[in-house]
Amino acid sequence: MKSLRVAASAFAIGLLAAGLTAPAPALSQTLTIGLRSGTDALDPHFGSLGNSVSVIRNIYDTLVSRDETLAPTPSLAVAWKLIDDNIWEFDLRPGVKFHDGSDFTADDVKYTIERVPNAQGPTGGMMLYMTGISKVEVISPLKVRLITSTPTPLLPRNLAQIFILPKSLGTPTQEDFQSGKATIGTGPYKYVSWQPKGDLVVARHDAYWGGKQPWERIVMKEILADQSRVAALLAGDVDLINYVPSVDVEQLKKNATVAVFQTPSVYNFMVYPEVGRDQSPFVTDADGKPMTKNPMKDIRVRQAMSMAINRQAIVDRVMHGQGIAAGQLSPDGLWATSTALKPDKFDPDGAKKLLTEAGYPNGFGITLHCSSDRLPNDAAVCTALGGMLNRIGIKAIVAATPRAVFFPASARLEYSLQMSGWGSLSGETSYILQSLVHTLDNNKRLGANNRTMYSNPKLDALIETAITTVDDEKRKAMLIEAMEMSIKDYSTIPVVTLNAIWAGRKDKVSYAARNDEETNVLQMQKP
Repeated sequence: MKSLRVAASAFAIGLLAAGLTAPAPALSQTLTIGLRSGTDALDPHFGSLGNSVSVIRNIYDTLVSRDETLAPTPSLAVAWKLIDDNIWEFDLRPGVKFHDGSDFTADDVKYTIERVPNAQGPTGGMMLYMTGISKVEVISPLKVRLITSTPTPLLPRNLAQIFILPKSLGTPTQEDFQSGKATIGTGPYKYVSWQPKGDLVVARHDAYWGGKQPWERIVMKEILADQSRVAALLAGDVDLINYVPSVDVEQLKKNATVAVFQTPSVYNFMVYPEVGRDQSPFVTDADGKPMTKNPMKDIRVRQAMSMAINRQAIVDRVMHGQGIAAGQLSPDGLWATSTALKPDKFDPDGAKKLLTEAGYPNGFGITLHCSSDRLPNDAAVCTALGGMLNRIGIKAIVAATPRAVFFPASARLEYSLQMSGWGSLSGETSYILQSLVHTLDNNKRLGANNRTMYSNPKLDALIETAITTVDDEKRKAMLIEAMEMSIKDYSTIPVVTLNAIWAGRKDKVSYAARNDEETNVLQMQKP
């Protein structure tokens, strides 16, 4: 059935490329965007998943922004500096108005940062970006200081994910955000209406500090099915789509009415083997009986899993060339990645040998969980991984579920083996190291997304020292060492790096592709 849908999509694109195109829609003041995943909530502190952040960034602002290369740039803060190793001072932008007409001040910054720890959703909220912050001091209406418990050189980068709310909101509920009552930001567009899993409609904020935006209204439509999203673009029902299916990229490039915007992303698909429990819930012996011993606690088993993966085949056949084989937790070339790390060679015979040495000559059974609607090809890559594990004797059952099911269960540590995508949204590797492979430590706000229960005190100490080191070159060297240590221990198994791909109607919109995969209206222009 899947192959028929793909064929139908490609056939439709071929007809349109040949000239059988739909009539061009009249230019209007409304831009319609088709998104694979809309937001899960309008509370900007509820969750940190990229699909939600991408949407709400069009309503709310942060103190620090990121350009399309993830370099930090001024936003609600026009300048920042270190007063001493543990005090950051931010000068705030004057004349900024919230959507309700109230003035933005330092009191709103203090309110926001103090709210974040109490606003976490089931996937952990924004706490991973709050590392080190211990106190907020209002110096004047347009000056604020953030006191940290340790030197926190990456604080400005982290603040690019903390969206500012007005203090006047008090203690809003999720219903207040869904209805629009509390959906008040300083961003370029303001709330009109929202239907979860449906349309989010926003109107231009004419008092936006960044200047008047090109469109009066933007409609963000959640269109989960890849072929439906492409068809909507070709029919003129939407003007821009994200997560263009890899199978359709080359045909879309041939269509005279469509422009494709793409760049390598900061997201990797990775496999997470659970190593914390002696008995893991979804592991059986070769006969299907529950095992009292967790085989993944043996590094030889984790290495065998990695050697079973034909990464290049996944790139070529599943992702249609829209990716790169990955050998570390962040894409090659990102700041503080290692030039020494390469993807494991595909070696199924060597993998079988390692399983035998570890005491599993007949393999074992396991369920591989993954999302089916978060990132491009997630379920397809997961299915391919399941087949590759089966070929070395690990009888993997693939369970691909919607993100609304997958991520909360993942956060509850319910899985034995899972695959998902993670990106280094800070533009360097400390974000992913301190979040994914550091031991979970709520007091230190570290390990917030460690789903494997992996714990290595030596690695923890190295990461903690790195993220508190102000000297960039010294911090870089420690982060590279931490990355190499993590990969050597097979704490997490990298698979592939994704490309970020959008497509739009040439007569309606152009887009500056971002490697964080965010669909940001500030990157859009009229032709």
